Formats: sequence, structure tokens, C-alpha cells
Amino acid sequence: MAITSRPKASNAPPQEQAQIEKFINDAPDGNKAEKRGVKKGQREQITVTFDTTIIAQLDDLAQHEGLSRAALIRMAVRQLLDKGAQVGG
Repeated sequence: MAITSRPKASNAPPQEQAQIEKFINDAPDGNKAEKRGVKKGQREQITVTFDTTIIAQLDDLAQHEGLSRAALIRMAVRQLLDKGAQVGG
């Protein structure tokens, strides 16, 4: 059985309407917001796309430093977040 769209207008009081929406959104095919990454302990795996030239540079630097590519990227992102970034100028 498919869940169909609910009617636009509702006569339910706001508290009841909130409960109805929660019930609908908690359904397996509901509209609840989900993170797309895969949880791995305290970390969450995500997908990031880089140009092949950047990947080659990352791999070279990671090998030189004795790190994995993922560890090098985590370190770079942590440094960026700690020091701040100036985007667009």
C-alpha cells in the first residue's frame, strides 16, 4: 500500500497536525530528513569528488608523509576549520 499525499487543508488543531506529520514522516517511505553518510563509530563516511590531478597530488603527499589519503584529507579539513577560511577574497 502506497502512502498518498495528504490533503492541502486540515481542520486538525496544530498539535494534532504536528503528530500527524511526525507519524507520516516516520514511515519507511516518509519525508524525514536523513544524513546520507555511512556511520562508522564516531565518524561518518561521505563521498567527495576531486579532479584526478588533485588525487594524484594527495596520494603523493600522503605517501611521503606516511599517511593514508583519508587521514591527509581529515588533517587538511581540520586545519582549515581551525584557522578559518576566506572564501571569495
